[in-house]
Amino acid sequence: MHSGTHILTAISVLALLAGCPAPCPDGYERVNGPCQSVAPDDDDDSSASGDDDDTAPDDDDTTDDDDDATDDDDDATDDDDDATDDDDDDATPPEPVLSVSGRHFQDADGGTVILRGVNVAGNSKVPPFVPFTDSSELDALPPLGFNSIRLLFTWEAYEPTEGVYDEAYLDAITTIADAAWDRGLYVIVDFHQDGFSRFHAGGCGDGFPEWAAHAGASLDTPDNGPGCSNWGVQVAADPDVHDSFEAMYGDTDGVRTRLMALWDRLAEHFSDHPGVVGYDLMNEPWGWEESELGPLYEEIATVVRAQHPGAVLFIEGHASTNNGVVQTLLPTPTFANFAYAPHFYETAVITTHIFSGLPTATDIGFLTMSGKANDWGVPLMLGEFGTHGDTFGAAGYVALQYERLDEYLASGMQWNWTPAWNETDLDGWNDEDLAVTDPSGAVRPNFAIRPQPRRFAGVPSAFEVTDDEVTATWTHDPGLDDTVLFVPASAWWDTASVDVAAPASLTCSYDAGARLVTCSGTAAGEVSIEITPG
Repeated sequence: MHSGTHILTAISVLALLAGCPAPCPDGYERVNGPCQSVAPDDDDDSSASGDDDDTAPDDDDTTDDDDDATDDDDDATDDDDDATDDDDDDATPPEPVLSVSGRHFQDADGGTVILRGVNVAGNSKVPPFVPFTDSSELDALPPLGFNSIRLLFTWEAYEPTEGVYDEAYLDAITTIADAAWDRGLYVIVDFHQDGFSRFHAGGCGDGFPEWAAHAGASLDTPDNGPGCSNWGVQVAADPDVHDSFEAMYGDTDGVRTRLMALWDRLAEHFSDHPGVVGYDLMNEPWGWEESELGPLYEEIATVVRAQHPGAVLFIEGHASTNNGVVQTLLPTPTFANFAYAPHFYETAVITTHIFSGLPTATDIGFLTMSGKANDWGVPLMLGEFGTHGDTFGAAGYVALQYERLDEYLASGMQWNWTPAWNETDLDGWNDEDLAVTDPSGAVRPNFAIRPQPRRFAGVPSAFEVTDDEVTATWTHDPGLDDTVLFVPASAWWDTASVDVAAPASLTCSYDAGARLVTCSGTAAGEVSIEITPG
């Protein structure tokens, strides 16, 4: 799924909690939560899950196929390298402006950065695939408190015909990425898909080109209109979705090879655009996490790093992990400089449009997601979270998400910001309605302009926002420039100024126009500040 209206997640989790898993389509079985396609085991070896030889693909055969596909990919990559060697000899990729350091992101000057951003945009998944053409639209984002965007990329738009690329589309996406960076927004390029393509799931999906569908699939006419409001169910119940994913993983039709060629082009292209700090390798994928998705991430990482060595890689698990109840079974990546980027949508809220006020599901979700990030020793960044604008209790629900992001000092990208949102078309895809602003630019009930952490001159240990004050604590390193916090006094407290209580070792100031509190100091050690309305 992508935006949280994945009804399959609701069905699966509610059924699992009740002790009766929801049925899967013919030819599929439920393994660790999600429905997975059943493939015969060719020998007596154990399955990928180690539970049932007859219901999982044989690892030995899968590995052999992958090796063959990898060899082919290497040849293709070598050709691309030969074609681009001359360019590489003449230009050195810029130093990365963001990288991973333990559980945190670190900028080029050594400061700790927390990403608080928004997905751009809800209408990027359907023609013309470019969310907007006027870059000045991005002027709205910094005042809302965002310092980053997750920028959707649609393969169908770039390679509508196999081997034929629409460079005008890539140029348009690049223009948005560069314009975002000009405004101080870090950019994560997101390889986006839902239900494989617009030609599956009753025409309700998006992402992969039509030609990438499994050769045996029956294709649907793209819809993505109000009739697709239950698109999650349609995705889950469509065997063609699962067959196309399985064929892609196995390179049955050569789609995996083409995917690697695509990643080679994208990484080479964006490597000299410093604002593009990394890539989300695949939005809400389907497939076996251990034997299919994990190895795919490894292969993509190798291709990307050959062209864009400093890029941060953002990885997420199977689509069924989006509710925070199902823990990912992804194997620990062998590559470095990556972040865990799951999505979080509380099942009851996203399906009923009602928030009960209870934090239980959110608390479970953050424990699950943070637990995996802790296991891997990497940052936690929610690639998506949010709710519909008409959700009862939307303000309280979204506030709870940000409170937990603050508590865990985690990064997050709310879904979504769509400048073209209107009351008729809504987000512009499948009748979804999660955009955070209306046509006038005013925030909707599912978002609030609130204080946000930005950058710490050292390692943060706490950031808390209440109705009365904002507190921040960190271990200060005077050699790492300033600590910067976003504090929208006029929006949060209806006042033009703030008071900052800080130790004598710090000097803090407030820029009301930029809505930023900046602190510097010459002494090392733990410091804490309290910000209150002026």
